[in-house]
Amino acid sequence: MKRPEWIFVGAIVIIASYFTYSYFSRKNSFKEWDLVPSNATLVYETKSAIDIWNKLVTSKEWETLGEIKEFASMNQTLQLLDTLSGGNGQLASIINSSNLLISAHVTSQNSFGEIFYIPLGQTGHTAFLNLLMNAQKELKLKKNQRVYQSQTIYELIGSSAKLSYIVHKNTLVISSEAFLVEDVVRNIQSGFENNFRHKYPMLKGNPSFATDEGNLYVNGTELPLFADTFLSVKNKSYGSTLLATALFFDLSLSDNGVLASGFAFKGNENSLITTFKDQQAVGFNLNNLIPENTAVLEHYGSSNMSGWYQKWLELIKTGKKKDKVDEETGKKFIDFMGKEMAVLTLQSVDTEHPDKLFIGELSDNAGMYNLLNKIAESQLSETNDSLYVEGYAGYEIRLIDKKSVLEQCFGSSFKGFGSTYYLIYGNYLIIANSAETLRNWIITIEDDYTWGKSVQMNTFFKDMLTEANYTYVTNLEYSWNLFRNNFNEEVRNWATQNSSQIKNFGLVAFQVSNLDNRYYANLNISYRQKPALIVKNNVKDKTTIQLVNPIAVKPKVVRNHANGAWEILVQDSLQHLMLLNANGEVLWDDSLRAKMSDAVFQLDYYKNNKLQYLLHTDSSLYIIDRNGDNVASYPDKMDYRINQMFLIDYDRSKNYRILLSDYFGNLRMYDQEGNSLEGWNPNAFNTTLTDDIFHIRVRGKDRIVVPLSKGVVYLTNRRGEPVPGFPLDLGVGLTTNLFFEPGDSFEDSKFTTISKDGLVIHFTMAGKMLSRNQLFKESAQSNFELIPESQGKDFVFVRNDLGRLAVLDKEGGVLFEKDYVTPKERIVQYYNFGADRKLFVVKNGSTVYLYDQYGKLLNAKPLSSDFPVSVVYFSNDNVCQIYLAHSNTIEIKQINF
Repeated sequence: MKRPEWIFVGAIVIIASYFTYSYFSRKNSFKEWDLVPSNATLVYETKSAIDIWNKLVTSKEWETLGEIKEFASMNQTLQLLDTLSGGNGQLASIINSSNLLISAHVTSQNSFGEIFYIPLGQTGHTAFLNLLMNAQKELKLKKNQRVYQSQTIYELIGSSAKLSYIVHKNTLVISSEAFLVEDVVRNIQSGFENNFRHKYPMLKGNPSFATDEGNLYVNGTELPLFADTFLSVKNKSYGSTLLATALFFDLSLSDNGVLASGFAFKGNENSLITTFKDQQAVGFNLNNLIPENTAVLEHYGSSNMSGWYQKWLELIKTGKKKDKVDEETGKKFIDFMGKEMAVLTLQSVDTEHPDKLFIGELSDNAGMYNLLNKIAESQLSETNDSLYVEGYAGYEIRLIDKKSVLEQCFGSSFKGFGSTYYLIYGNYLIIANSAETLRNWIITIEDDYTWGKSVQMNTFFKDMLTEANYTYVTNLEYSWNLFRNNFNEEVRNWATQNSSQIKNFGLVAFQVSNLDNRYYANLNISYRQKPALIVKNNVKDKTTIQLVNPIAVKPKVVRNHANGAWEILVQDSLQHLMLLNANGEVLWDDSLRAKMSDAVFQLDYYKNNKLQYLLHTDSSLYIIDRNGDNVASYPDKMDYRINQMFLIDYDRSKNYRILLSDYFGNLRMYDQEGNSLEGWNPNAFNTTLTDDIFHIRVRGKDRIVVPLSKGVVYLTNRRGEPVPGFPLDLGVGLTTNLFFEPGDSFEDSKFTTISKDGLVIHFTMAGKMLSRNQLFKESAQSNFELIPESQGKDFVFVRNDLGRLAVLDKEGGVLFEKDYVTPKERIVQYYNFGADRKLFVVKNGSTVYLYDQYGKLLNAKPLSSDFPVSVVYFSNDNVCQIYLAHSNTIEIKQINF
């Protein structure tokens, strides 16, 4: 059924009763459940439909649902019907007196339809007559009838839908899909041998609460095909995955969302829940290992993983895909596992190939490590390649190249790992589909950006089962683009239109827990309304700090290692360097006797988790601790003028390298004690360097990227030697950044840049030119820049045309455009906080504009800053703080996302 049609169905289901009024007095000698065909995917049951609807309309959730066209239209329709039936709740007295059923059925590869079953009792006759008499004046209905298998089927034709209905034993059966009504007729003619309850007897008689919001019955065999109706052709499963034969849920609505509790049932066929037969549920103990930006998680828990694996093999062998796996390797793998493992899909820019993680508890660390190492070594004997081993942050990352051990052992349900990058973390095995994903995971864990530290996730888990065999969790804020891109076109358009409303129901979890081979099921859909991002002025004043003297350089927001608070390092016009706390109190004040650069880095010089500040003037290098004291032998005075400074930590081992450039195209590298390093004393490029020098790592190989202003790009090794394929002449001058996308190899790793005239250039880490594409120029004066996201996750292009600025996506499509009355030098900053929370900062002269991802202005009042702004995002509170500096004032503004 098309989405708008079910609204119309609800509007004239009651009106159809006019044509069946003669049946009102007949005694109902059977149950309306007998009419439901066995191919129903979902059946909803309630004895108080209008009361439940009224509860929904007065709930907090309605603040969101009421903004969706279909829900608002349904509410208006019900209000109209109540008025036409005489008002004063007459409609409720009619509907609430019967056991209403609604069944959903797959009608094609891309659609489903509903059937309504309404018992016609003895009450409410007067209300019905009033309704029908008044409705005839409002709605022009055409009535037809036909005979199908000795049963008269009536048809009502309205302005927007055609309805078919029958009345059997005083029960009205009505649908917008004629062949669904014919299914009911065939069910009747067969003596109800093909109905839903007959096929799934286990769904009958389950306990439920009298004051709940109804019951939901699920046909597990049809559920995958039902899900396919929402998906594009390439993403359909065609019924390949069976969760359970049937499920029952008792529904409950609260201000926090929807909670559905019940049971999952096994049948004769193998399903996911049958793999947990004779298994005990286990607790979820991975919260501190799950990154905060996890989009989808599947968690498997078992008291006996080896026993579970045997049943898993039976499931995947008998499924429609009939996966072929390496059972011998799989059994060895599972023997080293503990009681739980999880597969994670992370929020990713590339939704076609998202970042994936596997986290598994180990019972035998050494056994698992030896098994994986042997697989890696046996592979090398066939290819003559060298063993990949990468040290990072004290961990050893290894690789089984172009082979997914997980898919080899568990089948296609564990797909997405083209290569197996792995490490042992405590008693856990961590596998990723790229080294970059594994390195980012390590950083995430060390920085405590995990579910275990998330207030939102901890609150959500309170409503979940404490022990389970299977847990599925999705955070729609992070998984939205993954799901949306999998939808078919019609669903995708509708979802895009209602995305902000849908994402208010942001966290969804489903669990199954086995207790004495009775499977308890739990479905939790949380509701948390996001504050309206676009309001008259969404920018709030947080703090204003007044200094005695004007500010000389951009203030640097730094982290207090003692308590995690954010502080401000700033220098004034008298060359005083100060550390301020968030309230503006001066913690210390010292003079550098020279103007510092705005390049400031924090490092852990002593490797004791205490942070210092690395900065420089035009002639000296400083490392200063948070008490304002110099570290070791610093400051270190140079015999040349320093232009730029870069800090490199190759493998997050805190063995730092400091890279300095001068004004003559020379690069010098020092260790953290200030000793010159071989190959960099100096490394002379004899031309102007750009300010975009950076370090990259692919397949354990470190490279320093050195772009020259004349359009030549160097890649050097740690010793400063050019690597094969470089230097590479791009043929155009470089006036903007290079963006790097790491891949699985040098050939898969890509650089992107753009010339001032809009020529987009892509080339690989192997030095191969991929493409050169010209973007559209609005005018002869158009000039372009590449603006990387603040954390290097993504980028946009910017096109400047005198008074107009356009922000473009990677393909050159316009995201938004803005006109400025007084065109001045513009600086654009781009922040992507995940979950579709993006911030664009445009500094036009000293005036600052804040925009969301759609180009809507966030600050109604003008903001001023003499420097580019600093931005800090607090994910637990969905709050963004913006630091601006002008004259002698630092202002901290706050935006609620």
